[in-house]
Amino acid sequence: MKKVGIIDYGCGNIASLQNALEKIECRFGHVSSPDQFDLYDAYILPGVGAFKHGMESLIDNGIDLALLESVKKGKKLLGICLGMQLLFEDSSEGGRQKGLGLIPGNIRKIDFFKKNCRVPHMGWNNLNIDEVDNVGLFRDIDKESSYYFVHSYYATTKKHISQVTTSYCENNILAACEYENISGVQFHPEKSHDAGLKLLDNFCNK
Repeated sequence: MKKVGIIDYGCGNIASLQNALEKIECRFGHVSSPDQFDLYDAYILPGVGAFKHGMESLIDNGIDLALLESVKKGKKLLGICLGMQLLFEDSSEGGRQKGLGLIPGNIRKIDFFKKNCRVPHMGWNNLNIDEVDNVGLFRDIDKESSYYFVHSYYATTKKHISQVTTSYCENNILAACEYENISGVQFHPEKSHDAGLKLLDNFCNK
């Protein structure tokens, strides 16, 4: 089993993620400075809050460049919620904000102008079943499982990237993706019961 570094940059719900990793007996530690990246085989970038604050926190801690270098070396990375969004090229939240640029695509506000469409998107959603096999994180997970979402912005990406969507307000929005050695999930696996724990276990062991 690989040793996973949780990137601690002041914008993530570290405690609940740590509890989830303990349940699946994943070997993990915390990365809060650039010199700690070499201690781990793979990384999880969690995140809650605003895109701009998240990027500023990564940069202020010097973590952005170290993370980019580690991914360039082929190490695995999983982004969760805001952490997934930071992997993309830019976001429209608070004016155009530049992201890490690891996945081609952009972050946009959920604004579909549908009656009774609530923002943020909050609660349990299923994934589009015919797409689940596109992303290896979901292996051996019941395709009808539900996952817990809390977000006001969503990712748009290229068709050639492996992805899974969920339906919200009569639109399909990105729920998960894989691109080279990078994975991202918009939902919170650490809050998604057995399906979320299995997804994290797949990441820790694949």
